[in-house]
Amino acid sequence: SAGFPDRFAEIWERWILRLDHARPTTTLRQLWAALRHSTRRRLAALKTPTLVITGDDDRIMPPRGSRRIAAVVPGARLVELEGAGHVFPLERPDETVQLLTEHFTSEPLLR
Repeated sequence: SAGFPDRFAEIWERWILRLDHARPTTTLRQLWAALRHSTRRRLAALKTPTLVITGDDDRIMPPRGSRRIAAVVPGARLVELEGAGHVFPLERPDETVQLLTEHFTSEPLLR
């Protein structure tokens, strides 16, 4: 989110230092995939309980993309974390863990 680096300077710095720095060709391929690749038809065929989490302040991959994914996947659950950005697990770790725990221990997945 816009204020994350300032509010959580120590966490932000540790995270940045631990990142693997990709080669320019890798970065370009990832950018191309994000802009051009579509799995829309395959997403509609999913039969697995699906949780889509996004931050409503994600400036890298805006939440509208997550909304589209959740709308296409049958029965998907969408959670938008208010005020969180692209690195929402660092900004909101407790909520992220709770959502994932609830999802992966829910009855449909345990059958």
